[in-house]
Amino acid sequence: MGPIQAPSSSSHEHSCQYCGTGLPIMHQFSDMVVHGSCHCDAATADRNHQEQERRKLEEQRRQHKEERRYRDRLTRSGIPARYRTGTLADFDSAHNKAAHVAAVGYVTDFAKHRRDGKGLFLIGEVGRGKTRLATIIALEVLRQGFSVRYSSTVDLLERIKGEFGTSNAGNTLRGYLDADLVVLDDIGKDHRTEWSESTIFQIINDRYEQTRPLIITSNLGIDDLRRHYQWSGDAIVSRVFESCQGLLLTGPDWRLQR
Repeated sequence: MGPIQAPSSSSHEHSCQYCGTGLPIMHQFSDMVVHGSCHCDAATADRNHQEQERRKLEEQRRQHKEERRYRDRLTRSGIPARYRTGTLADFDSAHNKAAHVAAVGYVTDFAKHRRDGKGLFLIGEVGRGKTRLATIIALEVLRQGFSVRYSSTVDLLERIKGEFGTSNAGNTLRGYLDADLVVLDDIGKDHRTEWSESTIFQIINDRYEQTRPLIITSNLGIDDLRRHYQWSGDAIVSRVFESCQGLLLTGPDWRLQR
């Protein structure tokens, strides 16, 4: 219902513009008088319309503010442009129904998983959708207002190393220790050195000890992962096994199906 137009004829300034009834006096301070509102149908309808418009404007402002915050969280997350769209409904679950169901449950109960430090370990051959599913989960978590940090293991190690000797030393690593959710993509593809292995263990161990969830993707199974990290393999696998639910992704290479 649109706003009700006032009658064209002039009305007394202390009378209802719709029905002409005198407005009641609510407060009087010396020579200042505060008048109340008329309760006729037309005046009430106009007030209701104005209140609806005010609430609509407030909701639009709230949504715009939340969208800006989401975009800011998305930018800081490190999720690549290719993976910044999509929802769980878009994920092809034909070959991975169990993984899809688990992912939906994980997102739905993320606040609890955040408190308990429970994560996911996505395992599968190249092109089975591990990165796609991990980033979709990350986007859903971002939309809930949580902070996320994503990186391939190789890129993360390079960025940490690139900060050595600079005023930014340690900034990247701290971001991956403090975020509500961290996604380490393609763990096991890194060039193994004592330093790289120690850094990966530090991230996994800190997340484990502080009960902060971690999503890991890998082409390597548990035994292969243990062999890949020869110095800390047992400790890494032990922590991942306890804190992450394993999800196997199968099916054809989806990149070759496009």
